[in-house]
This record gives sequence, structure tokens and C-alpha cells, in this order.
Amino acid sequence: MIPKKQLEVDLAQIFGEDRVSVDPYELAHYIRDIAELPGMTHLLFKMKPSAVVLPNSAEEISLLIKYCADHKIPIIPRGAATSGYGGAIPVTEGIIIDTRGLNRILEFDEKNLTILVESGVIWEDLLEYLEKRKFTLRSYPTSARSSTLGGWVAEGGSGIGSLKYGDVKAQVKSLEIVLPSGEVINTANGIHSLDILDDVTQYFIESEGILGIITKIELRIKAKTSLKKFVTAFESLEALFSCLVELVDLTTPYHLHFMDKEYVNFKTSVKEENIPSDHYISMIVYEEDSDLGHNVMSFKEIVARNKGKILDKEIAETEWRERFYPMRLKRVGPSLVPSEVYVPLSNLKDFILRLRKISKNERLGIEGIVSSNSQAVVMTFFLDDERKQISFLMGFYRSFEVVTTATEFGGTIYGIGIWLAKFAEQLFGKKQFAEIKTLKRNLDPDNIMNPKKIINVSTRFGMPLSPLLSMSVPFLRIGRKFFPPTRHPIFGILFLLVIIFVITFGIFWVLSIFCDIELIDLTAILF
Repeated sequence: MIPKKQLEVDLAQIFGEDRVSVDPYELAHYIRDIAELPGMTHLLFKMKPSAVVLPNSAEEISLLIKYCADHKIPIIPRGAATSGYGGAIPVTEGIIIDTRGLNRILEFDEKNLTILVESGVIWEDLLEYLEKRKFTLRSYPTSARSSTLGGWVAEGGSGIGSLKYGDVKAQVKSLEIVLPSGEVINTANGIHSLDILDDVTQYFIESEGILGIITKIELRIKAKTSLKKFVTAFESLEALFSCLVELVDLTTPYHLHFMDKEYVNFKTSVKEENIPSDHYISMIVYEEDSDLGHNVMSFKEIVARNKGKILDKEIAETEWRERFYPMRLKRVGPSLVPSEVYVPLSNLKDFILRLRKISKNERLGIEGIVSSNSQAVVMTFFLDDERKQISFLMGFYRSFEVVTTATEFGGTIYGIGIWLAKFAEQLFGKKQFAEIKTLKRNLDPDNIMNPKKIINVSTRFGMPLSPLLSMSVPFLRIGRKFFPPTRHPIFGILFLLVIIFVITFGIFWVLSIFCDIELIDLTAILF
């Protein structure tokens, strides 16, 4: 690695001194995203970056990438880091590219209903820009108040409006990308350096920056329409989901959001609202178009048939304003362990009932959106306390348990990052995942672009992460059960030492078999 002082000088020649930092206090901000991580996870990776830069053009990023390629320095793109999967966290040191300096709205095409923006633009800012001009986004993330366009495109996913207009892939027309070679391309025109002339936009969406840096995004937009909002309350989970399935089948909602009663209870304890905390709640939004009359009439019939009640209009307006604030639950925690998964709509009720059963001793809130006619995005929030480090570490398995439970019901992960790489093929599909791996090898042979994400995720010791997590989960689950946050931390420390001893003994035992060495001799050699 280049000496720190020399690195700072070299980067200042590209960006100027005011857009480069190697200050340890500033760099500490970049070793996490929105999710709290147990302190001991930092032992697995070199999470502290070497430097952070704030570019304001694709040309500057191209110069940086060429410099990093020459010196084999890893590059980690980062927007607002509102995801919780570790995709924007460095795991091998390297240079963070903070894309929030790319924050210009470039071209607004009313005739063709498209808009060209830089990747660091905040979703809410773009929404306000369009709505002042009587246009709007087709769909956008629930984290729109702080997340960048590039972040959501790189992570992929569904959001507000996706039920009617599709997920992020349906919104993006083309991307400007700086490749690991420093070449700047428009994805609609293919990758000429690889003799690929077809549109490759879909490969860069959801790839979390492992193939290149997103600098510009061309989005499909729509004319603005007024919205009709309703909030409904149900006494049972069965009634809620029966209603949601009928609404999707018989009407055309713009947005469908649901909350289980535990989530509602947490929510009302943080901010006083007039929603019944002992009920399951849903918010249904329709566009005021030619179908509105039919939609509203059918909606009221369906709610009545499922023994639900429609709450006051003021409550609906309040819930619509609150759509950007799911993380308020953090005040109850004081920490949250969030997870997101896709689950088939037909299995949604059974998935939540199973999750409740296996998490019966945990403080868990569940909400979600119906993202298409056949599936929902479910967001789970385990309330915890990161200050109790041993207990918090042992409770870390819950994120994986949500995902594995979802897969049992035909679901899959929502994002990959560091922790969920073992599910990458499941998310992309076997064919597309193989194509992404081939593109990665061809575009980035030195693996400098957001390395150890999605593909070949391993610890600083070279050990693949997925098997390590799989081995650890049963021990963590037992540890959390017997040593909850209410118990003195010394018990957790002793249990952790036992886990380390058992895993170490197991590794030695396997080595002794394959190396044909007595276990006692192997121990003597190693120590």
C-alpha cells in the first residue's frame, strides 16, 4: 500500500485538497452503514478505508480508477449508505468514493417522459423537482428522504409505486458507468471494449458496484396524478392478508403497505398516532385516474367482507407522510437489527406466523409492502441494544434466520452486500449470476472494484465468509437463548470462549484427519 502521506498528495492532484480526506476521525464514519454491527465483526475485515474522496464528475472518477488500477488499490462506491447489508462498507481497506457530490439534475424530457440525473441526487429532492413541474417518479424507495439514486439502483429493489409500475429495474432506461478500466460507457450502447453491443443496463442494476461506478441515471417518469389514501385496521393477521390478496386481484392499487400489531405498538410508543395499537394495519393508495371509482367501490366491499374497518381520512394522510420513517423504531431499541426479504404473497401469512413462532422471545416488529401481484417485500426489525456487545453479537444470527425462513416459503433475499452472499445465485437466478461473474472477471481482473462483495466474499484471513457464518449461527442462537441482554455479560464472554474452543478443536480434528497427523502433535506444531 502507498504511504498515507503520498496517497493524500496523489489524490489531491485529482480532486483538490478540500475533497480528499485521510483523517482517521472522518474515515471512522465510513466503516458502517445504517445497520449496527457487533464490534467483534470488525475483526473479520479491514473495514477502515485508506482515504475518502468526493468526486463531482465521471472524469475525476475515471482518473482515480486508473490510478487505483496501477497501484492495485481497492475502490468502494458509497451513496448515503441507507442499506444494511454492508455493500458500501470497505472490507479490504481501499478508497471510498462518496458519490454525493454528483448531485445535479441534468436533462428533463417532458415529451419522452425521461429525466437524466447524476447518481448522488437524493430521491426526495428529485421527487420535489418533478412534482413542482406536474410530473412524478413511477416508484421510489421508502428511504427516499436520505438515499441516493445510485444507491437504490446499485442495491436494487422495490418501493412506493412498484406495485403498479414495477421495481427499480423497470424505472431505469440507461446508466452511465465508469468501468474498472476507467472507461466511461452508456449501458444502452453495450461495452465496446468487450465487443458487447447489446444493452447491458440490467447487469449493473443490483450489482452493488462490483462491475463499475454509476455516475448518471436515465429514469422513466410519469405525469403527476392525485392520490386517494386509505388506512384500514383488522383484528387478525388472516383477515389482513386475505384483504390484501383480494385488493391486488380485484383492484389496481398504486401502493399497499402493511404492519403487524407489534410493529404498530412500537410505532405508537415512539410517536403518538390515532391508529389502534392492538390491530393489524394496512395503507392502500390509489391514483385518481379513470379506474378510481371502480377501485374505491371494490376496496370498500373487500374490506367489509374481511371484517376490517376504514379509519379516518386524517389518519390516512398522517400515515402517508410517515411512509419515509420506518427507522423511528430505533428510539425504542435503542438499536435495530433490520432484515428485508421477498416472500410470495400466497405464503406471506404463513411466513410471518413461522417467524413469530421462532422469535417468540424477541422484540420484533414486521412491516412490508406488496411489491407486485405475486410477492411482497417484508421488513423485520429486531429491537436490541448494541451497548451490550456480547448479547448483541449473539443476536446477530436473527438476520440470517429471517432469510432462511423466507426461502422455506419460496422467498429470497432483498439485498446481498457482505453477509448474504451465499444467496446471490438465488436472487439473480443461475444464468444471470453466471453472466455477472463472467463480466466481473473480464471487466475487473485485478478485483479492485468493491471487492469481496456478492462474489468470493472472504475474511481478512482468507476464509470464505458463508461457511463461517453457517457454522456460527447455531452457537449464536443457543448463546442468545441462554444469555439474553438481561443477563450479566460475563456469562456471554464465557460462552463465546467455549464457542471459539469448540470451533478451533473441530478445525484441528479435520486437519489431523486429512494431514494424517496425531491431534496432539498438530497442536504442538501450531502452538
